[in-house]
Amino acid sequence: MEYIFKSSSDRVRRTELIVLITPRILSNFDDTSNVTQEIKGSFLKFR
Repeated sequence: MEYIFKSSSDRVRRTELIVLITPRILSNFDDTSNVTQEIKGSFLKFR
C-alpha cells in the first residue's frame, strides 16, 4: 500500500560559471612581478 502514496523526484540544477579575462601589456619583468602579486592577493579574498 505504501507504493501507491510514495513519490520520488529527481531535480537537476544547472549553474553557469562565467570567467572574465582582462589582457594586460607588460613591458618588463618588474611589471610582471607586480601584477602577479596583485592577482595572488585578489585570489586570497575568495578563500
